[in-house]
Amino acid sequence: MKLEKRRIAQHQRDSCPLRQLLCEFCMNKVKACEMNPHLEICEHFPVPCPNRCVIGGEEGTRQLKRRDVLVHLSNECPLQKVECPYWVYGCREEMERKKMDLHEREFMHIHYRLSMTDMKRKQVETSKLLQDKLDTATQRIVLVENMCESKSKELSEVRKNQFQTSRDHKLLEEELNIANTKIENLKKQITKKDSELKSIMEVLISHTSLSTGQLEWKIKGVKQKIENKEDTYSNPFYVGLYKCKGNIEWNCYNKGKVGVFICIMKGGYDDKLHWPIRYKYTFILLNHINRNNNYEYTNQVNKEYLENYPDCFKRPTQMGNRGFGTHSFISNTEILEAKYCKEDSITLLIKIELLPAL
Repeated sequence: MKLEKRRIAQHQRDSCPLRQLLCEFCMNKVKACEMNPHLEICEHFPVPCPNRCVIGGEEGTRQLKRRDVLVHLSNECPLQKVECPYWVYGCREEMERKKMDLHEREFMHIHYRLSMTDMKRKQVETSKLLQDKLDTATQRIVLVENMCESKSKELSEVRKNQFQTSRDHKLLEEELNIANTKIENLKKQITKKDSELKSIMEVLISHTSLSTGQLEWKIKGVKQKIENKEDTYSNPFYVGLYKCKGNIEWNCYNKGKVGVFICIMKGGYDDKLHWPIRYKYTFILLNHINRNNNYEYTNQVNKEYLENYPDCFKRPTQMGNRGFGTHSFISNTEILEAKYCKEDSITLLIKIELLPAL
């Protein structure tokens, strides 16, 4: 292309297709002739949510960077269809993300039964598998013991006759060495089988505890407990391999509030676990009249809690750590209402989910 010399500068500035332009979205330099194709793929170019969600603006006006669309759909879009978290347990419901909280509340007991059914099935399968392995290991141990007994008898016979002729003595010593080698090999096999049995038992314990991330706690004699202001503790339960207890204080600081706490207990696997422990916890006081209107409290252990209350989350050195939870879960008058207290008893569900270390 030929131009008058006086027009070259203007051409280079305003109309040359090869001039470098700055993309206003990603701030990269792009040739003018390639700008439109670039905008079709620019990761910083604003595009609407495919579901036309209204988060952050009027309906259909939410603008996202192109690169953020998949993350938005995966994590936050309220109109994105998602599977129920209990899909793996048999709940085949799919719905918009914004409806999931309501679904989880309305189907809480169904989800609970599904998860319990799945846990029992896994326990049965695991128990059968481990029983088969135990039976096989037991048979092998019996066989090894019989072989040891047989070789021991042979060794005794060899020793009885070892003082015969020198030729016989030499032959018998060779047999003795062979027998000793076999015995050592058999001892190694027994040691190996003992180790396998220990591993099997650890797997059994692990499978059982990993399935119990929550506690359904029925507490009787509530009125008397409130009057006596006595602390109440649950039976131990496991989250992963962490041993825990629930704790209720019926009149925290004499302010008429019921406090609910989680105590991390000293367990047999503490040396294999990560400390300090982090977790998300939910306390649910079941409503006996309307199961869709339970009384709930949810929180999680963050960096501030770890720094301010380290004794609650460290590896226990005594029987258990200080409890951590809420000092004002509900008033000790409201908890006695008929919808929560039936025949002087309440049911408290404690759910715990382990979180990654900070």
